Amino acid sequence: MALIGDSPVHFRTRDEDLVITPKIARKLIRLAKPRSRTESENEAAFLLVKTSRHPIMQVMTVVEGKIPKTRTKEFLSMYASVKDQAKPPGWKRSMLLHDTSEEGLYRISTLWESREALEQMRKNARVPFAVEIFRMHGSEPDVRIFEVPFAFET
Repeated sequence: MALIGDSPVHFRTRDEDLVITPKIARKLIRLAKPRSRTESENEAAFLLVKTSRHPIMQVMTVVEGKIPKTRTKEFLSMYASVKDQAKPPGWKRSMLLHDTSEEGLYRISTLWESREALEQMRKNARVPFAVEIFRMHGSEPDVRIFEVPFAFET
């Protein structure tokens, strides 16, 4: 318990301030101790405790561009080809999204462990893959970075 102490842990999001009190933190630590729970329940409890000690916000990059119809098949094939390649440290997940109401509009959304991991990748890469793939297929993409204050998964 020395790591948490008697002070609340504060989290700031764009909309509100959140607080994890020492009492809640102690409950989270008890949850993290192995018992007869599944591995995923133990992992979730550990992540809550880890977050309460060291709040780190994930970020998502969204790279968007229009791909000419004549280049779509090649674009999709190239994106799929990186599935089994090594990913940079801090890379969590990437998704290729296709807009169903605007022909040729694609987005690559990539989740990063932290802003620091994203910045490290940007320092090490000449051009990030998500930007490069659009440029190689005739599109100068828009790039946006979003903080991920909350995420839910099943």
